[in-house]
Amino acid sequence: MTYEKSGTSLKQEFKHAEFCSIDEADDRLDDADYTITACNYKKSGNATGWADNFNAARFSFDVDSLAGNYAYIWQAGKQDPRSRRFSFKVDVEGSATTANAYYGYGPSVYTEDSECAEFSDYLIDGMVCNWTGPGGFLSKTPEERDAIVQPYVQRQTLELVSDVWTVTDEQIKYPPTNACTCTGACGFTYLTPDEDFSNDSDQVGTPIFDLDDFADYEADFSAPGAPSF
Repeated sequence: MTYEKSGTSLKQEFKHAEFCSIDEADDRLDDADYTITACNYKKSGNATGWADNFNAARFSFDVDSLAGNYAYIWQAGKQDPRSRRFSFKVDVEGSATTANAYYGYGPSVYTEDSECAEFSDYLIDGMVCNWTGPGGFLSKTPEERDAIVQPYVQRQTLELVSDVWTVTDEQIKYPPTNACTCTGACGFTYLTPDEDFSNDSDQVGTPIFDLDDFADYEADFSAPGAPSF
């Protein structure tokens, strides 16, 4: 963990990963910011690197009002081709505290080449709606996968009332297709929320698409700045 505090302004960064063994001789901290680096992953010649569950979070906010930008990244393992990303922006105007929360995907936290580069920001770059389904993201070659990342994000708008966050608006629904949209039933059967799988009459055939445009996310959210020391 690293942090920087100036007055009521606080910047924090956290990183965590599951390494393959304990080796006291292996310095896992980056010389620049004293956190673990995503480039220290398990590979030939580096048996003690991380292999699973890489997490990173960066926050930049006012400690009194909590207004600011918050970002989180999770990557399942070193062979995961993309990372899941969460962005959260808190706004305070007078007595009103509101927020927009976004979910989507981003690049892998490192580049797998001889000049390995760790991720440079915490931003979402699009949505993957068919991750493991037939013909989906994971079934494609690395060259084909970029075309499946669509210009959408999931969004929830919230309001803080009596110390409880309440959802006031959301765009989170999509059919599990590469395009995130479809016409007609698309070969899927969708069940009503109270469906107990015993009554086919409750099934509906039209998928629901309701995601926010990526351009709206770009206009609203800025990556929180890194702590300096």
